[in-house]
Amino acid sequence: MHRQRFSASITFIPWNYQRSSEEVAELFASRHPGFSLCIHGCDHTHGEFASTDVNLLRQKAQIARERMHAHQRLLGVPCAGVMVFPQGLFSLEAMAALKASGYLTAVNTALCPSTMNQALDVRDLLDVAVTKFEGFPMFGRRYPKDVAGFALDLFLGKPALAVEHHGYFRDGYNALETFVKKVNSLDERLEWTNLETICSRACLTKTDENGDVYVRLYTNHFWLTNEGTQTRRYVLLSRQSPDGPSPTVTINGCGLYYEREGGDVKIRLSLDAGQTAEIAILLSGLDCAGFSRPQTAFHNVRVWVRRILCEFRDNYVDTNWILSAVIPKTRRVRSRRAGRN
Repeated sequence: MHRQRFSASITFIPWNYQRSSEEVAELFASRHPGFSLCIHGCDHTHGEFASTDVNLLRQKAQIARERMHAHQRLLGVPCAGVMVFPQGLFSLEAMAALKASGYLTAVNTALCPSTMNQALDVRDLLDVAVTKFEGFPMFGRRYPKDVAGFALDLFLGKPALAVEHHGYFRDGYNALETFVKKVNSLDERLEWTNLETICSRACLTKTDENGDVYVRLYTNHFWLTNEGTQTRRYVLLSRQSPDGPSPTVTINGCGLYYEREGGDVKIRLSLDAGQTAEIAILLSGLDCAGFSRPQTAFHNVRVWVRRILCEFRDNYVDTNWILSAVIPKTRRVRSRRAGRN
């Protein structure tokens, strides 16, 4: 990372919050923001966020955050309020649960709920983030197979987010370094940082004939910097449900008046040259108190068994060329037999 100038975010399973190595945690903390963590489910059971049970989803979302807060207290490693769904599966209700639990955003390869037979409109696909599901932002990611897709994302103003699993590094890090070199060659202005910063600065801008800068922001926590040499006037636009509760807007911790225009919250402010503002849009009526309840002993045992089996697969099966080739074939044979039966 230091040699090739890039950043990496590990999707951390909150169930493991008491299992981290102090040595690895110290490495993470010393290399922040190059190294960072985000949230990968809660227990990482199959399709746990593809449920349509709103109360269950809010409980899982809240438990996941509580575990990561505990992990930070234990080891001093911060974690972004960003959800990456296990197996990429999520429901419309899961988006509402994350919004209610105060998450910043979600990042996923699939951008439509797995419980809906629906395709995104071209407008949604071209936007910086998808916001049509409960008004909660979803940023897309790609596998590092072809740099052209990342070039398109950057051209459209999207963050260039790449994803891979441990099998990608079976032969070392040459493939990763080659990919990073190609991405860095796209534009010398590229900046690498942690996932939370990337998402909270993602926006689209345009300047009108009066010199006012219009900024379309996507997360409810946003950082804006006037990188010009003169004072600038800004008009910030944030999509919020017109039927939802009225939010509270703060700039650098101080309350600020805003306007409602259709489905947008419109915020006006001026920044001097080089000045940075922290904008927070706080949603009222979304208290998660009471949703975080202890899980049953039976559930905890099932999760423990699943985690041990998955780690055995990751550490021994997927790192062995013979086993990683034989086991998928065995599974396909078993599936065909089960189908005939």
